[in-house]
Amino acid sequence: MITELTDFLATEAAELAVNENMNDESLTPTNLDALDYKPVSIVHLRNTRNNKLQQKPLMVLFDTGAQKSTVKAQHSHLGKVSKTLRPTTFSTPHSKFQTNLISEMQFNMPEFSESKQVQWKFHVLPEKTSLPYDMIIGRDLMRKLKMDVLYSNEAIVWDGLRLPMQEVKNNFMDFNAIIEDTTESDSVKEQMNRMNRILDANYEKPDLEAEVDKMTHLTDFQQTLLKALLGKHEALFDGKLGEWKGDPVDIELKPDAKPYHTKAYPIAHIHEATFKKDLDRLESIGVLKKINHSEWAAPAFIVPKKDGRVRFVSDFRRLNKQIKRTPYPLPHIKDMLLKVSHFTYATALDLVMGYYNIKLSVDASKLCTIVTPFGKYEYLRLPMGVSVAPDIFQEKICDLFHDLEHVRAFIDDLLVVSHGTYEEHIAELDVVLNRLSKAGLKCKIDKCFFAEPEMEYLGYIITKDGIKPLFWLPN
Repeated sequence: MITELTDFLATEAAELAVNENMNDESLTPTNLDALDYKPVSIVHLRNTRNNKLQQKPLMVLFDTGAQKSTVKAQHSHLGKVSKTLRPTTFSTPHSKFQTNLISEMQFNMPEFSESKQVQWKFHVLPEKTSLPYDMIIGRDLMRKLKMDVLYSNEAIVWDGLRLPMQEVKNNFMDFNAIIEDTTESDSVKEQMNRMNRILDANYEKPDLEAEVDKMTHLTDFQQTLLKALLGKHEALFDGKLGEWKGDPVDIELKPDAKPYHTKAYPIAHIHEATFKKDLDRLESIGVLKKINHSEWAAPAFIVPKKDGRVRFVSDFRRLNKQIKRTPYPLPHIKDMLLKVSHFTYATALDLVMGYYNIKLSVDASKLCTIVTPFGKYEYLRLPMGVSVAPDIFQEKICDLFHDLEHVRAFIDDLLVVSHGTYEEHIAELDVVLNRLSKAGLKCKIDKCFFAEPEMEYLGYIITKDGIKPLFWLPN
């Protein structure tokens, strides 16, 4: 997918800045060309006629100077095209043109989320318009998505995830995302802006009975059975990080791999205390180890989660280029979910700190070294952002539940479905929880959903009658 983007930015044309002035839209150059890094990413469009996701990635620019979002004419047919009552006029430094076409597009942005689908109406640019981008997401859509483009930190922030701006030179081809998290829920409810303080991470032992009391879809008797089950596995839901039993995992490098060392990312003064606190917390629970010297060093930062806690992120893109990867096949989400229809009860289990449950070998820890304003640290556990992390985790979780047909696993998201009574569902859950406990894993009770007749899972709504895609409508 990434290599198809090699020639997209061979020519650096002036970016569109769409500024609304009555019905005359001015497309004047923004200051982006003066930067080495630009807010660009890739999208996958969905054909609204046959509901198929297009495999070829397209380039998108997030332009804070653009009032309206636009799409090239050659892609507009994939959406629902309609005409406006009067044309909108756009102007570039060299010409003006008009369009009265709107295309309602559906797409995802895989560098943020493979599962989240966005739907929006784009102005269709005339066919002869020459631009290096297939789509431009302007302030209209960014405002609805509650997305921030932070030039001070050279990053794009959406839904608690932070994507670094890409270096745009003659060969723009590397779109490796820092964060690999295919399990996000709905979009953030409150807008994150540059002045918001990141709330300190708070990991307290949950009250299991209080959590069950919130599950109003269950009868009193069903709640009693669930409380008994969770009480039996109380240690599994204590909120602490688990440790997957077994040998530590190694990371194999390509023969020509060379160590690299980068500077630490600057941390805004308003976030320094939280950043240091999370460093200390990860060190105290055995995820990080402070060191003095290392040939390897990748930068790190934190981003807010939508629940007010923080996610610690490391930029391992340069390491990923040197890793010899042996991919493990991830399940095709839709095919996997098509096999779970006609259930009576479904439970979704979310593991605490996913990848961090897996221990790294001594040599792998040296590769996964990060540099911060507070010093260097080695990862002792498998970090997010390393290209082999999903392969390693998926293989281990599939081995753990390979013989249980009522269990589906996608990375650290587990789905348990039953076709019988509630009591049978509780019994099947008991087996799953036993295996998780014996493996040394833990579950996040506030992210789990128990015995639901339908639920959102991996970007779909699963029901007793089948599945349907969850198209996220900004408005």
